[in-house]
Amino acid sequence: MATRRRPRPLPDILTAAELTLLFKAPNQKCPTGQRNHLMLRLMADLGLRVSEVIALALRDIELSQGKLKVRQGKGQKDRLLVFNPGDQELMAAWLETRRAYANEGPLERVFCTLDGKPLLARYLHYMVQRCGRRAGIHKAVYPHLLRHNFGTGLYRQTRDLVVVKNAMGHRDISTTLIYVDLANHEVEEALRGFRIEEAA
Repeated sequence: MATRRRPRPLPDILTAAELTLLFKAPNQKCPTGQRNHLMLRLMADLGLRVSEVIALALRDIELSQGKLKVRQGKGQKDRLLVFNPGDQELMAAWLETRRAYANEGPLERVFCTLDGKPLLARYLHYMVQRCGRRAGIHKAVYPHLLRHNFGTGLYRQTRDLVVVKNAMGHRDISTTLIYVDLANHEVEEALRGFRIEEAA
């Protein structure tokens, strides 16, 4: 007799207030803080994976059109994403800063160290965790959590799984279904504390 698989527990996502605190954690007055702030925003606002942030090249940014191309993401799929106006401005400011201090590497990466070397995945994981602690967030904060925030927010806004699948770069729509569960879980949690006030 086949046994039923246990459903996986749903991951946490950050509230809007927690995201605001997280985005304020890097010191944007210094180049690394400006860079880290933008990387946090791209993971949360566009759902970029760590590998996609690291691999992002200058040729992938169409700043005048407000577009960003993810080349050969997971599953070897390209996808085109659109900046929100705030992130578009942050990217323009960061590229100016980057040109001022970092040497162009052979891959012309958007994000690099102060001496122009590629960033490592473990640095991004550490940076996100450190910013979460600095922001005083009492949840485990990690890069893929920000991607979950993006997927849930996009599904909540569009209610269209195909749109979310394509924006996330999923190969199989079954992977995208977790965002339906997360959005429904949010509704359930909101209803727990909801009551209609009766007239006296």
